[in-house]
Amino acid sequence: MAELQLGKMLQPLPHSNTDIEVAYLRAGHLPSPPDELPLMWTTQKERRQYEVREGDLLVAEGGDVGRAEFAPPFLGNAVIQNSLHRVRAERGNDLRFLRYGIQALYSINWFDVYCNKSTFGHLTSEKLAALKIPAPPEEQQGSIADFLDAETARIDALITKKRRLLLELDERLISSARSVLMGKKEHGARRKTGLPWLPDVPVAWEIAPIYSRYDVLLGRMVNEARSANGDMRPYLRNANIRWDRIDISDIAFMDFPLAERNKYQLKSGDLLICEGGAGVGRAAVWNGELDECYYQKSLHRVRSRGRWPVEWLIEWLRVCKHMGVFAGEGNLATIPHLTAEQLRSHRIPFPAPERSHELLGILTAERRETATLQSLVSEQIALLKERRQALITAAVTGQVEIPGAAA
Repeated sequence: MAELQLGKMLQPLPHSNTDIEVAYLRAGHLPSPPDELPLMWTTQKERRQYEVREGDLLVAEGGDVGRAEFAPPFLGNAVIQNSLHRVRAERGNDLRFLRYGIQALYSINWFDVYCNKSTFGHLTSEKLAALKIPAPPEEQQGSIADFLDAETARIDALITKKRRLLLELDERLISSARSVLMGKKEHGARRKTGLPWLPDVPVAWEIAPIYSRYDVLLGRMVNEARSANGDMRPYLRNANIRWDRIDISDIAFMDFPLAERNKYQLKSGDLLICEGGAGVGRAAVWNGELDECYYQKSLHRVRSRGRWPVEWLIEWLRVCKHMGVFAGEGNLATIPHLTAEQLRSHRIPFPAPERSHELLGILTAERRETATLQSLVSEQIALLKERRQALITAAVTGQVEIPGAAA
């Protein structure tokens, strides 16, 4: 049904003075290659052998084994690297039908078994050539592909709308939180704050640095020696912190000597804030998920001094993150960081403690309602994806009647 070609092994240096440098595609580039593809060396003959053209079907040889995507336009003289197979239809076969046939197998994780993916399996040229998919007459292939093109496009459009709705729900929640935290729903006069990201607040609200209401402490430094020897204790790092939850499925260990345990041991109710990286400012409350746990210097630990809950700060962190406040205070030109000094001196509004608890109750109810709606939308997306794949499988195996594809 098709002509197959595995890509060229990566050649970082020329082997002769006649070799040429060309751009290449690898499996990780699909389905949307970067604007600038990486380069490797090849001969003129190999460039023609491994060339990739718009519309070629490309199948992953390793990694996400069996994933099939059409080559995008504007590739110039690019070639494929040996993490990809190039598939071109022969004898009037429809390449779209071949892709749908491969997708039907991919969707049920058939390639994981076929290629023994648990041991870093690969879809070799021999295995791909021996792959068995339905092969109706050429004219029926075209009719089935036309039908699936139309139906999958319709389903994809619905999925896109649902995903947009998820983003809109997030935006609505952030907008509502910002309004509540700035006191927009409070009655009475307001005053200017002098902060570019916070125009005004109620007159009765105080603008104060975080250190005036909370204790902030950066975690313990990690090094190779501490991670290999000593009194090993569990600790949290950046990767464990998600918004509003702490993932303890991957806990690291290092030495925390007795003299430092009291300083770095977590207590229920501590707020943990990511100090750097893409998650800078992300935060969650520790609720004693482990009997004993510590934290390292990629995290700040924040403790309330008793009157204002840490939940008030986490809501402000969420809004500040969305507004890009930390991007301005950190150093996004390299790796963004929110230093302990920056966090301590960061100024936010504080209503009376009792009012902060009431406003947090409003936000908690809104967050719960939004989470329920988002869960329903996510379920709808999952059902649409299942419907899409079931339709592909049924169509390529002849289980649905398609106009123009009758036997």
